[in-house]
Amino acid sequence: MKILAIGYYDDYARFFLSIKKTLEKKDNNINFKYLNIYFSGFLYWLFNNKEFTNIISFKAWMKVLLNKSKYEKVIMNQYYKNINLDSIIRFDKTLNKLNEEDSKLLKLQACSYIDIIEQLLIDYRPNILLLSDDSKLVIEIIDLFAKKYKIKTFYFEQGPFGTTILDNKGVNANASIRNILLNDVYDNFENKKEKIDNFFNRDKDNKYKRNPIYRASDYILECVFKFTPFLPIDLRRYNTINNNTEIYQFLKLNKKLDKKIFKEDNNILLILQVPFDVNLVYHSPLFENHYDVVNTVFNSIPDGYNLIIREHPLYKSKYENELYEIIKDNQNIYLDIDSNLSDTMENSSIIIVNNSTVGIESIAKFKNTIVLGNSYYDNNQICFKLENKEELDTLIKKALTIKLNKKLIVDYLYKLCFNFLIDGHFRDNNLISSKYIVNKLLRNIYDI
Repeated sequence: MKILAIGYYDDYARFFLSIKKTLEKKDNNINFKYLNIYFSGFLYWLFNNKEFTNIISFKAWMKVLLNKSKYEKVIMNQYYKNINLDSIIRFDKTLNKLNEEDSKLLKLQACSYIDIIEQLLIDYRPNILLLSDDSKLVIEIIDLFAKKYKIKTFYFEQGPFGTTILDNKGVNANASIRNILLNDVYDNFENKKEKIDNFFNRDKDNKYKRNPIYRASDYILECVFKFTPFLPIDLRRYNTINNNTEIYQFLKLNKKLDKKIFKEDNNILLILQVPFDVNLVYHSPLFENHYDVVNTVFNSIPDGYNLIIREHPLYKSKYENELYEIIKDNQNIYLDIDSNLSDTMENSSIIIVNNSTVGIESIAKFKNTIVLGNSYYDNNQICFKLENKEELDTLIKKALTIKLNKKLIVDYLYKLCFNFLIDGHFRDNNLISSKYIVNKLLRNIYDI
């Protein structure tokens, strides 16, 4: 039985190595092959498994450099081996705002990946694929060939509340739980709710302390090859993070959320998330960026309501400058800088998210939640899903007045926690998720 997995950095390699070793203890007929996209993953696998693995990004790029004239002729057409090149480079191109020249290089890399992956799958003939997410260039190409050759595929992603997602449909808005049927015909509401609360509040393991040498190796390699032709186009970092220090200092002094604002039930909380992310590129069809989100939401709230903006903790002061200008120039909008998120959520009338996992926390608190983008929890039975940008003001008024069925919310959360999410995070010190994942894989192996 053959399993092929692909991951990114050293922490991914550690996670997949744990799965490999756990599998081998249970079934010594398992053949496990692992591919790396980054050098840190290669080093971790080499030092901890005493085995060389393929750094597929560099292998593909070397093939591009050696066969550039061939691939330049290929990309004159939109398709290569029946794969739409414009389609599969869309995520990387949009995320990094690539110019035409770099987009062309990305297409060359895509052609190389197509050749390498096609030959690998023909030669190795895996029974199961384990893919890290479902959107990056090399992952999308493997996925296309997996469908062509009818290879059983599982998509891995870190989940909310210290969990792991391993799904046979996809991750984020592509996950299978998005289309799950909900039921409010049951009697054990309080029992289910207690189990859900216990799951959310369970003790979680300490995070694994990564060896800085591994991750540093990626930055060193990038620095060494940055001004040469040898750094793969899909490993180059383009996004520049904004640093709005001056206006942010003004907002901290003048527009910071104060508890006195919560004296009345007239506050709408808007959650911002990571700006450079698949959820904004692929799963946010109505909004291009966070400035667009804030501007649209602010202009849609009813008279007499305050808008509270909560940034992602890693991107404080680093969103578009125009976003902070809106906060600065308008009276009834505030920046939640250092309050407890749970308290802010409890004190808000409704909560608006794009497709952040905070949406799950909000729904679990039975707070009416508006979801602007596509997500695995954007079910209209448990939240208010925006379908048309021009209808946001109407949807906000609806969310402020309608009460949703709590039994449907609990049914969804129960299925999410106990049928979909896997306990344990891939960056935990103790990788307890491995045994659950292996059991799931073995059940599928013997069903093949």
